[in-house]
Amino acid sequence: MRRWRRTSFRVELALLLALALAVAATVVRAEPPAASADAPHIVLVTNHADAAIVPLLRAELETLGMHVEVEDRGPNEIVPRDLNVAARRHQAVAAVRVLVAAGVVEVWIADRVTGKIVLRDVIAESRERVDETLVAVRAVELLRGSLMELEAPHEPRGEIPAPPALRSLAQFLEDRERFALGVEGAALWSAGGATPAPAATLSLTFRPWRFGALRMAGGAALAPAKLSSVEGTAEFSLRWIELGAVAVLPPSESRLRGSLGAGFGLSALSMEGTPVGSYLGTSRTLWSPTPSIRASVGYAVARPVRIVLGVWAGRMLRHAEVQFAGRHVGAYGAWLACGSLGVEVTWP
Repeated sequence: MRRWRRTSFRVELALLLALALAVAATVVRAEPPAASADAPHIVLVTNHADAAIVPLLRAELETLGMHVEVEDRGPNEIVPRDLNVAARRHQAVAAVRVLVAAGVVEVWIADRVTGKIVLRDVIAESRERVDETLVAVRAVELLRGSLMELEAPHEPRGEIPAPPALRSLAQFLEDRERFALGVEGAALWSAGGATPAPAATLSLTFRPWRFGALRMAGGAALAPAKLSSVEGTAEFSLRWIELGAVAVLPPSESRLRGSLGAGFGLSALSMEGTPVGSYLGTSRTLWSPTPSIRASVGYAVARPVRIVLGVWAGRMLRHAEVQFAGRHVGAYGAWLACGSLGVEVTWP
């Protein structure tokens, strides 16, 4: 019966992880929301050199709820000071031009609301070419930076008033990534002589403050850890849930994110002893409060997906001491450590 319950729990955990991965994949494949009728208009002025960048930039702007038009100049170039003319021609709030050269990309934006023409250089990290995704992200942040003037105490100095829908775009990067759903595979280790065990975790993070977040997580060993002796073998299957406070780096133009936090949770340690010879076996479950600490670093491979590498350590306030025939042979749960690698999806 105990074997059936343990197998049933692992099946349920596998189904839960599969569901989480399906949700993450759905978020990644989701189409940008359609722009409403009163969405701000923006025009992308393009030629053949930036053909790989424009679709990515258009998708980023449409994700923000903007209506994007494309003006194809073909081989004919447009000087940055004429971007305002293109914006007026399309009745757009801004015009964007991406100039591609060897090892560098210039992003020009003419913002008719604040009356500025702004420039951002994106330098190639290698001698080959500039990352098109990075250019698209930097262009959107350049636009946001220009629109931050809408929050200044004086009225904007542009030639047109800011549409109501545009003011929401003036909010800084920190309004992004309020939520994150993570799925990780892990290697779980305990002091006391037992073997390491594979594990999986599922987490949900909410960031209500600039540098602070709340994190709820749960995990389970996918196979039991074992401690063997001449008298028999003890198996340990750990499950846990926890709630923690996390210090995080807020969203920025960098692809890297870091976090450091502490939590307090509840662990359930199922133990089963299999005897050799005439010794008696035993099976029970130990429940224990478990304080923990965790650190992680993530790399955004594509918005809104990042790869996360993490380490976790905890201590069960009630842990298992293993005895065979009255002889102490080991322990489990006094100190726990875990290394993990997984994927995290953020929104909005």
